[in-house]
Amino acid sequence: MTTAGPKTGRESAFFREQLALIPERYSPRAHLAATVGIGLVAIAVGALAIDAFRWIFVPVAAAFLVFANFVEWAAHRWILHRRRRFLEPLYDQHVPRHHRFYIDGDMAVGSRREWRFVLMPARGVLAIAVLAIPLALLVGALCGADCGWVALMTVGSYASLYELMHLAYHLPDDHPVRRVRTTRRVIRWLSRHHAHHHDPRLMQDWNFNVTVPLWDFLLGTNRWGRKAQEP
Repeated sequence: MTTAGPKTGRESAFFREQLALIPERYSPRAHLAATVGIGLVAIAVGALAIDAFRWIFVPVAAAFLVFANFVEWAAHRWILHRRRRFLEPLYDQHVPRHHRFYIDGDMAVGSRREWRFVLMPARGVLAIAVLAIPLALLVGALCGADCGWVALMTVGSYASLYELMHLAYHLPDDHPVRRVRTTRRVIRWLSRHHAHHHDPRLMQDWNFNVTVPLWDFLLGTNRWGRKAQEP
């Protein structure tokens, strides 16, 4: 288990300072509802626009799930863990806060107000869905409008799924979400994968996927069951 230093983790003065800066009006449930709601809206709008189910929708959705999983991996590795010009707020939210507050061995939030440090702003999820529109238009032009809607539905819902799963990894072990009989083993397995990424000695190079570690396996950045060696 990685132990927190004097300036790391939820016991630090910096954590207490940042927690105190969260506005009183902040609603964790509303934050979660907004991020998940964007995915639900994408699904609902697409379902209303599509005339009828066709089997071609299955490979289109599968392809965009794999693509979205790669974007998740690439954005996590090359944007969230590298300070890039014009994208500094993304880095500042992720490494100096999220990774500093939650480390392998101490991953669980202590209160719902801490969801602010785990969930993306709703505008971030919305931006992902909006950025998918040009690609959906291209798919629509090549494969038909309905396939374009499927692409947009897939990307929008994937962004919301990311938020749900990431939050689940940072909930206490006794939380009802982590105790559901049918999913608890999967959530615990994926939580362990994500916790390794929160080891300060591993976070720059390993376990960048959050939902499903597909591209971590394919690109050789998966580290499972092995702790970092002490210097």
